[in-house]
Amino acid sequence: MFLGTINFATHYTLLKGKVRKFFRNAEIKLMGLLLGILLPVILFVSLIPLYNSFTKSIRVGTFQLISALSTTGFSTISFNEWTIFANMIIIILMLIGGGTGSTAGGIKQFRIYIMLKSLFWEIRNHFYPKNVIKEDYVWRGEDRWYIKSHHVKEIANFITIYVITYFTGVLIFLAYGYSLKDSMFEFASALGTVGLSVGLTSASTPGVILWTEIIGMFLGRLEFLIIIFAITKIIKDISFLIKKQA
Repeated sequence: MFLGTINFATHYTLLKGKVRKFFRNAEIKLMGLLLGILLPVILFVSLIPLYNSFTKSIRVGTFQLISALSTTGFSTISFNEWTIFANMIIIILMLIGGGTGSTAGGIKQFRIYIMLKSLFWEIRNHFYPKNVIKEDYVWRGEDRWYIKSHHVKEIANFITIYVITYFTGVLIFLAYGYSLKDSMFEFASALGTVGLSVGLTSASTPGVILWTEIIGMFLGRLEFLIIIFAITKIIKDISFLIKKQA
């Protein structure tokens, strides 16, 4: 699961023996940060009190966090027995998702890393003289990727569309009487094409909810912009044909 969520270009960097560049990669840094912070937090706040076993808590916590972040969808426990706090961590990881150019879904770690870095860069630039020219970059694969303002804008637009779609789906779940926690969990899983569930999705689930998940999975896997561009192209082609026939 861990290997599957890493960008294949990053794998190639490691295979070429460029270990230092591998660990400089944006997604490797973010993945290490997320797991390094969230795993101890979820262990001591939720899992150890629940299971009364340190070793089982580590095994279950590590497995489920990586399963959620990699959008693999494997589950060894029932999330209904977990606390709301622990479930929220899983929801956040499902929304973030895995690496670009990997097998994973979600917003993607690279986009999240860029937005966090852009916030840091914006704050840092306020302390520099106005005439200072600073080129911002992150490591991607074995090369530096220089970040321009239009890159940040494109990523921000994508995340905005993703979040709007997510909360629209959650509202549909809520309209059918499901709890906020279950609605957020189930649609985060659908939109990220994860597969984890709290038990809402089954053959007896209302048709509207199933279609909401279908559309969420479709949009999440194709990453929105492709769908928007395709629909725009179809509309333009139809309009052109109508005008040509007229």
